[in-house]
Amino acid sequence: MEFRIIEKSNYKFLVMEFEPHYVLRVAELQHLCGIEIVEAWNYDHPLTWALAGAIYEECESEGRQGLLYAETAIAFLALHIVRTLSNVAVPVRVLQRGGLAPAVLHRACEYMISRLTEDVSLSEVAGITNLSLAHFSSAFKRSMGISPHAWFRRQRVDTAGG
Repeated sequence: MEFRIIEKSNYKFLVMEFEPHYVLRVAELQHLCGIEIVEAWNYDHPLTWALAGAIYEECESEGRQGLLYAETAIAFLALHIVRTLSNVAVPVRVLQRGGLAPAVLHRACEYMISRLTEDVSLSEVAGITNLSLAHFSSAFKRSMGISPHAWFRRQRVDTAGG
């Protein structure tokens, strides 16, 4: 993903460029044929700017929160863009799914625990569960009550403190 926020007096410009295969994976779409993302000059959705700001701050802090945090924000931004600025007729129904199966949840948690000292990416963890980024992230949150990034951070704190 290429990402730039440019501020000129009272104007903010957000320029985003996503790789097509990444959009397919995040939005759980079969193909990109016929899908168009509208170029929006006067688009001022608060969620877009909040996610963009979080990603920008993470880049400026040289990844202080880690790959899991940054990838989650990028995935949600891509999903939000597909849902609000594309011609996709059927909304993506990621949040309507249930939680993770116990064995899958256990595998994901064990993977993250075994790498507490590393910078784990969301795509790595989703990959070992054989789920898309969006499905894994939302199903994990349903199962655990918090995002994968928040859970991973809590495990690091608990391990350091204990």
